[in-house]
Amino acid sequence: MKLRNKLLSEQPFCVFCGGKAKASTVDHLPARTFFRPRNRPQGLEFSACAPCNSGSRIDEMVASLISRAYPDAKSEAEKAELIKIVKGIRNNCPGILTELIPDREQEERAHRRMSSDPDFGGAMNAGGPLVRNILNRFAAKAGLALHYELTKEIVHETGGVCVWFYPNEALFAGNLPNDLIAMLGNPTTLRQGKKEVGDQFSYSSGVAADNNLSAHFATFRLSFAICAVVSNDFETVEKLSLENKNNVVSIFRPGFLKSTGDQNGGTPK
Repeated sequence: MKLRNKLLSEQPFCVFCGGKAKASTVDHLPARTFFRPRNRPQGLEFSACAPCNSGSRIDEMVASLISRAYPDAKSEAEKAELIKIVKGIRNNCPGILTELIPDREQEERAHRRMSSDPDFGGAMNAGGPLVRNILNRFAAKAGLALHYELTKEIVHETGGVCVWFYPNEALFAGNLPNDLIAMLGNPTTLRQGKKEVGDQFSYSSGVAADNNLSAHFATFRLSFAICAVVSNDFETVEKLSLENKNNVVSIFRPGFLKSTGDQNGGTPK
C-alpha cells in the first residue's frame, strides 16, 4: 500500500494510455509470474488505470509461460507455477495452447540445436498469429513503461511504439538488431539488496537528446527477446517500421490495452 500511494502521488496518470486517465493501480514490469517462485525484486512499477492493467492480463500469462520454457523448470515448486499459468491460459484463451504446439519441422530443428543441453525440455511454436500478436502487445506495453522509466514522461496519445519479437532461435543464431543494441546502455535487471534476477530478465535503454524517442531491448531467460522504439510522434514510428521491411514489425498507439477482447491491437508492417 505504501508503494502504491507513493507511485500514484508521483504520477497520478496512467502511463499506458497517453496520460489521459487517472491511475488507480500499480502495474509491474515484468509481472511476478515471470519469476521463480514469484520472487520479484522491487523496481519497474508504474501507475496505471484499471482497464490498462487488466487489459494485459492474458498477454502477461502467455509471455511468462514462454519465458519459463527455457531453461526447463527443475523444482516441483517451479513446475507447479507453470501448471498454474497453463491452467489460467486454458481457462481464458485455450486457442493459445493449441497454437504453441510445434510442428514436426520445428521440433526436429529444436532438437538438432538443443538436444545436448540438459535444460532443454522441448520446443514451442511462438510464430502463430495469436501468440505473435500477444507478444507484440506485451512488447509495446514494455516500451511505454520503459520510456517512462527513462524519461519520466508519458508517451502522448499522438505517439506510438514500434516493436519486434525475437524467439530464442534468433537469439542463438545472433539474428538481432545489433546496430540498435549498440546505441543502448549496459544491460541491467531488477535488484533489491542482494537479490537480483539477471538470469530471468534483463533490459537496456537509450534515449534521444530531446526525450522524444527512446529505444529498449529486453531478454527473458533464454526464451525470447523484445525490442521497442517509442516516440511522441506517430509518423516517426511509422517511418521506422517502413525502414525495417526485413523484420516483422508491429505499431501500437497508447491506449491499445483498453481494446477489450482484441488481442490484435497492433498494426503489422
